[in-house]
Amino acid sequence: MKIIVKNINREFIQIEGIASTEDRDFHGEIVKQKGLDLSRVQAGIVHINLEHLGRPIGKVYYATITERGLFIKGKIYSKLPEAYEIINRLKANGPNELSMSIEMENVVYSPSDKSKIISADLSGIALIGFNEEPANPHTYVNFLKSVSKEVLLAELKRRAQNPNFKKKLMVVLSRYK
Repeated sequence: MKIIVKNINREFIQIEGIASTEDRDFHGEIVKQKGLDLSRVQAGIVHINLEHLGRPIGKVYYATITERGLFIKGKIYSKLPEAYEIINRLKANGPNELSMSIEMENVVYSPSDKSKIISADLSGIALIGFNEEPANPHTYVNFLKSVSKEVLLAELKRRAQNPNFKKKLMVVLSRYK
């Protein structure tokens, strides 16, 4: 479940991948994918931001629900300072996985289980990973086309030094025993 950079040019960085799944996130919530209203994507008003900071750095131009979750295609505007920040960080740190987080409005929770979101309007996508760890470990953004096992292992070891990430990772891994 990765977002992969498909194209970088003077105007935009094109990305695509899984933005949401039905896995329980670290906040204890599950988003029912078939309950997501994607009509704002067709209207061209679902923007991409960095770390939920609100300022649009791009927009989503395609979204669909697949077996794996919410699949999106989007463009990040290359001339914005945030785009330079993303590109420079990737150059400095090598392979760097980012996560996505969906932003929703008109959220409706299941009457029988308040941890399940059964209906919501998709209103935005946030790239996560510069300042905080992802809420859903199954939605990663990968800005490189290929990563060796050694480089990926080194990145996981680096992230494991963060106590919050290690704690969250242990919770996720415990579910797969």
